[in-house]
Amino acid sequence: MALAALVLLGATLEIGAGAAQPLADQHQQIVVQSGVPQLLDPDRVNSEQEVAISRMLWRGLYQLEATSDGSVEAVPAMAAGEPTVNGNVYTITLKPGLKWSDGQPLTASDFEYGIKRECSPEVAGPYQYLLGGMILNIVGCDDYFQGLGPRDAVGISAVGDTTLEITLVEPKPMFTTIMSLWAAFPARQDIIETYGDAWTDPGNIVTNGPFILTGLIPGPGGQAILEPNPNWALEPKPALHKITIRFIDDLEAAFQAFQTGQLDMANVPAAEIPTIQADPNLSEQFLMIGRSRIWAVEMQLEHGVLSNYEVRLALSRAIDRSALVSAVYYDAYLPATYWLVQGLRGFQGNAPFENVIGYNPQAARTALADAGYPNGQGFPTLRLTVLDRPDRTAEAEFLQNAWQDVLGINVDVEAVDAQTRSQIFNSEDFELFMGGWQNDYPDPENSLIGLFDTGGGNNKYNCSDPDIDAKLAAAGTETDNAERIQLLQEAETLIVTKLCGVAPVYQTASLYLVNSRIGGVKPNAQLDAAMPGDWCPECWFVTTVRIGSEVVAPGRNATVPLEALDVPSPGLGAFTIDIAYDPAVVSPQSYVGNPGGVFDSVICNLGFEHDGSNPDVVRCGGFRASAGAIGDISLADITFGGIGASGSESPLALSVVELADTSGQAIPVTTEDGTITIGLQGDANGDGKTSMVDAMLIAQCVVGLIDCNSIDQEMAEVNCSGGVSMVDAMLIAQKVVGLIGEFPACGL
Repeated sequence: MALAALVLLGATLEIGAGAAQPLADQHQQIVVQSGVPQLLDPDRVNSEQEVAISRMLWRGLYQLEATSDGSVEAVPAMAAGEPTVNGNVYTITLKPGLKWSDGQPLTASDFEYGIKRECSPEVAGPYQYLLGGMILNIVGCDDYFQGLGPRDAVGISAVGDTTLEITLVEPKPMFTTIMSLWAAFPARQDIIETYGDAWTDPGNIVTNGPFILTGLIPGPGGQAILEPNPNWALEPKPALHKITIRFIDDLEAAFQAFQTGQLDMANVPAAEIPTIQADPNLSEQFLMIGRSRIWAVEMQLEHGVLSNYEVRLALSRAIDRSALVSAVYYDAYLPATYWLVQGLRGFQGNAPFENVIGYNPQAARTALADAGYPNGQGFPTLRLTVLDRPDRTAEAEFLQNAWQDVLGINVDVEAVDAQTRSQIFNSEDFELFMGGWQNDYPDPENSLIGLFDTGGGNNKYNCSDPDIDAKLAAAGTETDNAERIQLLQEAETLIVTKLCGVAPVYQTASLYLVNSRIGGVKPNAQLDAAMPGDWCPECWFVTTVRIGSEVVAPGRNATVPLEALDVPSPGLGAFTIDIAYDPAVVSPQSYVGNPGGVFDSVICNLGFEHDGSNPDVVRCGGFRASAGAIGDISLADITFGGIGASGSESPLALSVVELADTSGQAIPVTTEDGTITIGLQGDANGDGKTSMVDAMLIAQCVVGLIDCNSIDQEMAEVNCSGGVSMVDAMLIAQKVVGLIGEFPACGL
């Protein structure tokens, strides 16, 4: 798809790559969209939108980060370094001087309290199994959780203020990875005991992550307001002064809000892909991320009729997954009968499962007849719970029709908001439920353990099978990684072929629009939760350029009145134009005009004579400036993003100046009718970029196929010849494909 960024599994693409953060100012505010969270307590969250906000507010001893090669690794966060391992005892030293958002010291005791809280039966956290015997196996955690042992017997203890000891039953290679997750975040005992369930309300809550919660309107249509934590210990410090997270489940509404400027970041429905592709502006801001998320029909196995395997088999075989993905999601998703997603080690794909649970109408009818319901006779009406938004209800209607047409059975659709949907799932009060699993960390155990073992914290469909339990238990203790992966694959095969609570339907992608003014967004399919790059919100910023005394946060069509410039009257004679960025607004960075280079403050010095007649044109490293008379406007000391001109008397102004904004995009500037506008050298058609289209248009102009006045000839002319020629088309084409780095530097 033209101009859309596609992020594959395991890959990280930075929007605004190479750009340093600007200093924070009044422009550093964005509004983003997310689903409606039910909870903000990190020991109780289990939906993607809840996880996303939790990671913005808290961080653990370690945190997961994307690496340059697209993989994911756990790196120290509040910990000073890697743990010291002595047998099964892990000792972690905290960074010195850590503080909570209210200024109180953050100590090892806060981690002891927070991690033990996840093991608590009163909290009943859905991710307790990560700390228990199935994954990390902290001594005493399972016994405490099951009411069989005391809290004091849990193998976590603070040794002074900066040292934490964690005792496992046996060493685990995934220790730092699990300690990166929200189940291991610190917590303040005094705050929780003082405020009870209201401890996460604004005014009560204390955090140690990059942001604090300063406002909250819960529920659909509500919002959360986040502002920088003044005591955030790590780098980078947040550039954004405020993030407003609007709770919008309806993706069509989010799409409209983005188009009208009410949102800077939005999850959009697949049905709008054709509209986005046809719009040059929207397509440039479109981002499709292949996700490590599987989507399925989840079945409550304690419901009488769904406890029958033949019934579950009939329901699965009646689903034409390819047709569903095409009809509802415009082929943006991958039809799936597998559970372990593409991108994970151990991925088996559809081949082992398609002939067992895949689309086969006749086999579906046979299975239903074998269950005692030939042609659907006597079959009770089932309830399918879905999120109330257009794509999910369209998906439900597709399934409803498929089950009616193939099996002759009736299914009622229950469409609810995200908060209610989470409550229904967590209370196990569903029959059929559209849901799935997004990996918390990139290992196949995360997709299986705790989801399909008897009594698992996220096993809300009540899968209980001794063969599956045995495979998962063996994988949890296996130290040979190849053998462990094999056991997990065997468990997946049992889960899928037995339809133990789930009938996989497709592997998803996330579709986003991200305002081009936002930089530092680093989408990663394995780390993102509810927003692109939300694993590092402290990396986000709004691009800014200083024009005279004004700071603007430009889109590509930003304009600034000439009156904003402070100018003495330059005249005939020599003068110098310094093209620069203001270090008070942005930090030094690499620009396209100087590949691999870093500038202190000045991009280039352009020195030339101006005689008041035809404009002289000079270029430096791909940036160009020309000067010429524009009537009787009297200019004094031009200050534009660090550009200065001085000289004697003469009506003079810059007619073309090109800068680069903090996303690395070139910002050309022209003066007309007292305004300054943004464009790009080599951009013949004015769409804000240099591409093969520009080369083609220039060639058509030269041979007479189009009127040369229909293109920007000054921007199109890049070879210093003084006019548009085939050489310009060739140079632009070579730059686009990477054969040359920059256009020639002229007049130097």
